[in-house]
Amino acid sequence: MTDLLRRLSIKNRLVLFAGACLLPLLVVTLVILSETADAGREQVLDAQAATAEVAASVISATIADNQKVLQELASIDRLRRMETEPAKEALDQFSRAHPNLYGLFLLSDTGQLVASTGLDPNQFRANVPFSDAVDRSLKLGEPGVSTALTTPDARVIALTMPVRAKDQAEGEPIGVVGSLLSVERLGAAVLPIARGDTLIAVVADGQIVAAQGKDPAVEAIIGSSVSP
Repeated sequence: MTDLLRRLSIKNRLVLFAGACLLPLLVVTLVILSETADAGREQVLDAQAATAEVAASVISATIADNQKVLQELASIDRLRRMETEPAKEALDQFSRAHPNLYGLFLLSDTGQLVASTGLDPNQFRANVPFSDAVDRSLKLGEPGVSTALTTPDARVIALTMPVRAKDQAEGEPIGVVGSLLSVERLGAAVLPIARGDTLIAVVADGQIVAAQGKDPAVEAIIGSSVSP
């Protein structure tokens, strides 16, 4: 090492000395950059979490609003009589007031269609998610929500609500009133908060029902399922 230093010119010795002096500063700089990168990742994760919370709240509020419509429908005597004509009149009236719904329907306690307006719910009877939502309301007396249901013309989510003979929380349901909520309009309510960034809204059983982004890969997964 001593022989090497002797062979170096004064200029080269000064360069080495300056480099040795700057080494601690270089290490400190790298540490700062690393910590800054970590902080940036944390900020991104925080932003993603905040966006997810907003999206979830919008979805929950939209579904809750539509469930309130069904609760109001379920309390109308024209539906409780389980007669086609008066029930259809009530469904038509509510359908005109809520254009975001692709359809409304009323099922008897045996699951038979009593009346409907808009999209025909019979085309979904063979779909397990639709049947599960109906059974939840008919057998458990609780609100039901299906995953996305696809038709040649539209994609919808079925919401169901038990119908009882009287205004009470208990008692066997005498039927089920339900709505077919437009997935497109649900997505329109959620996705604007992305401001051009990719955002995927997941509703019920991990199924992707709406996505935003110009990446073809994003478009390809719309309607697919997310592994838990």
